[in-house]
Amino acid sequence: MRRAWALALLFGALWLCLGGCQNGPSPGAPPKGADDGADREAAAIRLVDATGAEVALPAPARRVVTLLPSLTETVAAVAGVGPLVGVTANDTYPPEVRTLPTVGDMAVDPERVAALRPDLVLAGRFHGTTVVPALRRLGIPVFVEEENARTFDDVYRTIRNVAALLGEGKRGEALVARLSSRVQAIEKAVRAVPEAERKTAFVLLSPPPDVYTAGGDTFIGAVLRAAGVMNVAEAAEGWPLWSAEDVVRADPDVLLLVVGEGEAKRWIEALRRSPGLSTLRAVRESRVVTIDADRISRPGPRLVEALVEVVRAVYPDVVVPEGVGGG
Repeated sequence: MRRAWALALLFGALWLCLGGCQNGPSPGAPPKGADDGADREAAAIRLVDATGAEVALPAPARRVVTLLPSLTETVAAVAGVGPLVGVTANDTYPPEVRTLPTVGDMAVDPERVAALRPDLVLAGRFHGTTVVPALRRLGIPVFVEEENARTFDDVYRTIRNVAALLGEGKRGEALVARLSSRVQAIEKAVRAVPEAERKTAFVLLSPPPDVYTAGGDTFIGAVLRAAGVMNVAEAAEGWPLWSAEDVVRADPDVLLLVVGEGEAKRWIEALRRSPGLSTLRAVRESRVVTIDADRISRPGPRLVEALVEVVRAVYPDVVVPEGVGGG
C-alpha cells in the first residue's frame, strides 16, 4: 500500500526527480531577459483554486515559490525563471532552477518558504492538509492546483491560471494556443495510421518485480490516446499495480518504460530476468521503448514533448509536424 501511495504521488508530478534535465528553454518560454515586467497586467487578481478557495493578490506575483516540478516548469514557460525565488529539491528543469533555494521535497518546510518572502506559493492538492494551512496562517497567498491532470485541457487550464497570477495572461494564452495546435496536428498525423497497424502498449512505471502502470484517466493515458496508441490499461483508474500474468495475457505490441536518466539498462535487465515479463513478444522481439520520465511524468508544457517522443518511438514512419513541443 505504501508503495502504491508513493507511486501515485510520483506520477502525479509531486516529487519526480528521476531523469536529467534537457538543455534549452521550456516550450514557449520567453527568452532570457524578457521577463522585465513591461508586458504584465498591473491590476489586482482574484482567482479560485482547485480547492474552491479564492486567492486574492493586490498585483501580479513577483516572488514565487513552487512546490511541484510541473508548476515550476509552467512558471518558466510563461514568464522565465525570474519570478521564481524557491523550488523543491526535486526540480530539475529549466536547468537554472537547480541554483535556487529549496524548501523541501515531498515534505515542505513552511518556515523556509516564509524566509524567502514570497508573494505567492503555487502548490498541489497533496499539500492541502499540511503546508497550505500553515502558509496561509503566516499570511502568504497560496494557490492550489490539481497535480493529477487527466487531459491536455487540464494542463492548459493550469497554464492559464499560473499566467493570470503572474500578470502574463497574454503569454499564457499564446503558449496554450501553440501547444494545443501542436497536439491537434499530431493527432491528425497519427489518424492516418491504418486501424490494422495501430499498436497496443503497456506503460511500465517501475522496474520488475513491481508492475505499476498508468490508467486511462491519467495524463499519461491522455498522451497515449493523442499518440494513437491503445493503452492496455485504458479501463483502469489512476496508477494501478498489475501482475506480470495480466500483462502477459494482454500481450502488448510495445512496452513503454518510463525511466530516468541512466536507468534504461537496469530496467531492461530486470525485464529480461522477470519470469513472466521476459516471455512477452515485445521483450523477445526488442519492442521495448524508453520514455524520458521528466517529460511524461510532469503535467506541464513539456508533456507535448512526451507526446512527440511516444509517436516517434511507436510509429517511426509517421511524420511528426514541426513546432513547439519538441520539433
